[in-house]
Amino acid sequence: MRPHPIRVGYTDSPGFIEKTADGTIDGYGVAYLNEISHYTGWRYEYVYATWQECLELLAKGEIDLLGMAQYTPERSKKYDFASLPSGVEYMVMYVRNDDNGIYYNDYQSFNGLKIGVLKGNFQTEVLSEVARKNSFTYQPVLFDSSQSMIAALQNKQIDAVVTGSMPLYKDLRLVARFQADPIYFITTKGNKAVLQRLNDALMNIHANTPEFENTTYATYYERGPVTIGFLPNDEPLSSLNSDTQQPAGILPGVAKELERLAGVKVILKLLPPGARLDQSLQTEGFDLIAGVTDYEPYRNNISIRLSKTFFQGRVMAVVNKNNFIDITKPQKVALPFNYVAYKNLILSNYPHFSIINKNNTRDCLLAVADGEADLALQNSHIISYHLQNPRFSELKILSLFNFPDNLSLAAVNNADGNQLLTIFNKCIDTLNPKTLDNIVMYETVQSPYQPTLTDLIYKYNYLITALVIVLIVLFTAWLYFTLQRQKYLELLEAKNLELERAAKQALAASEAKSSFLSRMSHEIRTPLNAILGFTRLALQPDKHNCHNEYLQKISYSSELLLGIVNDVLDMSAIENQKLKLDNSPFQLSKILQELQSIYSAQCQDKNISFRLHCDAAGHDVLLGDSLRLQQVLSNLLSNAVKFTEAGGQITLSITQQQAEAAGKTVLLLVVSDTGCGMSEQMLAQVFQPFEQEDGSTARKYGGSGLGLSIVKYLVEAMGGSVSVHSVKDSGSTFTVRLTLPYAENITAAGSGTGTAQSLIGLHLLLAEDNLLNQELCLELLQSRGISSDCAGNGQEALELFSGSAPGTYDLILMDIQMPVMDGYQATQAIRASSHPQAQTIPIISLSADAFTEDIQRAYASGMDAHVSKPVVPEELFAAIERLVQKNHKK
Repeated sequence: MRPHPIRVGYTDSPGFIEKTADGTIDGYGVAYLNEISHYTGWRYEYVYATWQECLELLAKGEIDLLGMAQYTPERSKKYDFASLPSGVEYMVMYVRNDDNGIYYNDYQSFNGLKIGVLKGNFQTEVLSEVARKNSFTYQPVLFDSSQSMIAALQNKQIDAVVTGSMPLYKDLRLVARFQADPIYFITTKGNKAVLQRLNDALMNIHANTPEFENTTYATYYERGPVTIGFLPNDEPLSSLNSDTQQPAGILPGVAKELERLAGVKVILKLLPPGARLDQSLQTEGFDLIAGVTDYEPYRNNISIRLSKTFFQGRVMAVVNKNNFIDITKPQKVALPFNYVAYKNLILSNYPHFSIINKNNTRDCLLAVADGEADLALQNSHIISYHLQNPRFSELKILSLFNFPDNLSLAAVNNADGNQLLTIFNKCIDTLNPKTLDNIVMYETVQSPYQPTLTDLIYKYNYLITALVIVLIVLFTAWLYFTLQRQKYLELLEAKNLELERAAKQALAASEAKSSFLSRMSHEIRTPLNAILGFTRLALQPDKHNCHNEYLQKISYSSELLLGIVNDVLDMSAIENQKLKLDNSPFQLSKILQELQSIYSAQCQDKNISFRLHCDAAGHDVLLGDSLRLQQVLSNLLSNAVKFTEAGGQITLSITQQQAEAAGKTVLLLVVSDTGCGMSEQMLAQVFQPFEQEDGSTARKYGGSGLGLSIVKYLVEAMGGSVSVHSVKDSGSTFTVRLTLPYAENITAAGSGTGTAQSLIGLHLLLAEDNLLNQELCLELLQSRGISSDCAGNGQEALELFSGSAPGTYDLILMDIQMPVMDGYQATQAIRASSHPQAQTIPIISLSADAFTEDIQRAYASGMDAHVSKPVVPEELFAAIERLVQKNHKK
């Protein structure tokens, strides 16, 4: 069997529990009970009775639940209250809509009223306490039911009713709200079955859907915000604020003050363009319209109602200063078409006038200024505002027209509208005149008319024309300088990008150099370790038998160290663009002979086959830098020997082709080997400084990683090109292509036989500041029978030479980097001295400065030859012999 339904008592409570027109039961209380049934499974049977009857039925157990009950100690003795409330109810007072003498919360107007209350309701006691605190008296009238009490009010048998806020009476006007108390569902005393399930359900509702109570209350009771409409483009009364996109002006300012006084949320909106004030209430969804002129037709309009006047102004006329207005004759009056009150005002007082409708006040004033209309009518504040416009400087106010313009709020004549007007009328009565003055002051004096560009052009058209011309000139100048600045910025940006790229390249170069220095530390220390080590061994007494072997190894390590130093110096000269090329005749065959003698021996030591192929039909004497050409081939051959294992093969092939230009030959130099080859990745960077295949390459084969970079630079500096083809583990082939001019035949120099005999007995002057180098040179010279005097710097050398007798010295060996006076200065001083041999004595530069520009500087200072340190004895003695013989011939 289905369980018995829960019987719920209810009375006349519109909004809480009521029977609708279609016979269903609805309201806040019904929604709450339905939510409770989700947890209890209850179904309900609603029992109608008066409030007093419902209490009696509940006490007897003939109904199970009754809602909307406030807690009192007396009631708690008769009924069981739910543990949680089901809402909050205010005690409120209603009057009839047509009773305009009673204002909201105006307790003095409550004095002497007949006020209806329900029998047995605790609100009777609350009303008595409110009257005592607020000093008003009343006559209570008791009723059995809400229905009979409301009927008595509508029939004017009583003046007001006091009830709970849960019943919603839309046809009455709210005039007071006293106190709020929680309301409960109650049941029969001792009905634990119903009470327990009711409490459990309420706890679940509060825990699972805490928003239920608020959202349900809003559905049945709460009113939304009040929307108030204003005319647009009616400055300073009302207009759109361009910054906030909200209505602004005197009337919106007053509306915000009324909002504060009423405690009602207000939304300010502008009416659509062209809308009439009275019609917008029915068609545009506004609750109130502000700024409606209070005149008789509106008061008699049964569809709308007006509030008390909340802002007062004057209706004034504007005419052209040059026109005389005779009000006894027909005149054309310009009016905004939605100003119905003004139209009736004019036609009722001046029926012989005609009306010209315009969109807004500005158009009306333009019509007067242009002669289309004779005068325009408008509120005094609006007139004062617009007459600040330079466009209307020829207009004036006509004193003959001066009517009051009382502005009110308009609402639809229904329960909601009447209730709103009641609330706002009370607030209008309490408006502070100083507050109104401040609003007017702010919207007029502090917010004056802001002339538009069109207004200023009209007023200052001649001045503006001149200014435009000046501006065109200034703009042209500005445009020119802007373009120049833009061009400068573009150049600056390009320069910054270039600097950024340079910085990145410098960083990469720095990192590469850091890696290079790390490798150089190893490469330099390796031969130094051999030199120092074998030197120490040679100094041991028991190692005399091994001196020759040790000296050979020391010599080999020294040459290896010299090669590394030369590579570093060459690379430094290349980076600093100080590496210069010579351009002298040379014999290609002589270079090839020297290379063959050097690398044949090296290949033989490693058991590598070395082959040299030379085009016999080619030109032998060419013009160029023979030293750098030999360096290019030497670097390529050194790499081939280094990276080719025993049993491999190295080939140097030289061929010549006819160049396009006459008197030149194309020299093809090809060095190929069968060594370890290179990967494709390495081929892409093989000519970059400091690059090697990987770290193991440096450890296994040594080297600086600069040789091929120097080759590429030297070949390109000589106008040629270099390319490489290589396969990993299959060898490499380097091809150098140079175009060189032919040269005259070189006269063969003496064979140099008998050099040792020709040098014996010579007496030289040696200028050297380093004691070890002094000792070395003196020993070398003595080994060939040459005697020497030694000077520690250039100044001493100059003094020794200047103070010597003619013929004392056969030749001078001059170091460059010396204290007091360097070699260049000393040579120039010697050549400039008065000594008989000043211009003829041979001077040889003996220096570690081995670059081409260093040699050229030596010759320019007056020296006759250059021998680089470390000194190769054969080169030194050959130079001495050549210069001495040349000097003797002279």
